[in-house]
Amino acid sequence: MKGSLGRKLIRFRLLFQAFFFALFNLDAATFLRSIQQKKALISQVSSKQFCIPGLHCYSCPMSVLSCPLGSLQFWLNDVNERIRFRERINSAGLYIIGFLSLIGITVGRLFCGWVCPFGLVQDLINKITGKNLKLPRFLRYFKYVILVVFVISLPLFISDVRYIGPWFCKYICPAGTLMAGIPLLAVDEGLRQAASGITIFKISILVLFLVSFLFSRRSFCKTTCPLGAYWGLFNKISFLQLKVDKNTCINCGKCDEVCPMHLKVREEPNSPECIRCLACLKVCPVRAITFNAKTDRLPELRKKTRETAT
Repeated sequence: MKGSLGRKLIRFRLLFQAFFFALFNLDAATFLRSIQQKKALISQVSSKQFCIPGLHCYSCPMSVLSCPLGSLQFWLNDVNERIRFRERINSAGLYIIGFLSLIGITVGRLFCGWVCPFGLVQDLINKITGKNLKLPRFLRYFKYVILVVFVISLPLFISDVRYIGPWFCKYICPAGTLMAGIPLLAVDEGLRQAASGITIFKISILVLFLVSFLFSRRSFCKTTCPLGAYWGLFNKISFLQLKVDKNTCINCGKCDEVCPMHLKVREEPNSPECIRCLACLKVCPVRAITFNAKTDRLPELRKKTRETAT
């Protein structure tokens, strides 16, 4: 992505995010019925067999797709049970891994910056202050701990029926609390009366993050999001790559200044931390930054093809 067209598209990134947010929440009728009946209802549309390419709870009242992290955890629970009872493993869950991997190998963390509903929430709240304090570097590794422990290991290896379930969704996910838990609690008195310590704990986590968004852009993405952690593993090898032409670059530092993830863009354009919001591309005065297909080996491949043909 380069040239005037690319830069114009980047100006409307928030609109792209808002569009996808609306697209993922098309079942307003269910939520209106929930308000009318004063009962927690969630959409049961058939499209929920497919995953959202971002962080958005299955239980969000108007959601028409499923969260890939929640779906993955439920599948790992099922794998656990089938192994324990020596039953054949249901391979349907491989679709989730394939879905996430396809996005990663194609565009890396691009969906974090352009599609994720909770990413939009973070960006909008941060606009109130515009601040972006730099967080300690070690915190960026916490999201990998969340991915390995809460999303993969606990759902896969805990067999006690009292604890089995989607650990990340149940105990941590602030996106689920904000966009599913709070709306459903607001309309259903029965749910409010049944609220437990876990509910209070999760609301506390949400409040902590909401406050952090005022002072550090994308703090959840930087420190906690397991989905971003997984997609980030593909940034260096994805088909689309962020490139800096160092012969053109004038080292003005403007790209580093606008980066929400506090990256040194010239040194690490495809860092696992990069959410590919492309703000750096937008501000570069000499257009030294591009986002294009990885074509480094194409000349070599064409040469080998011709040699083989002859």
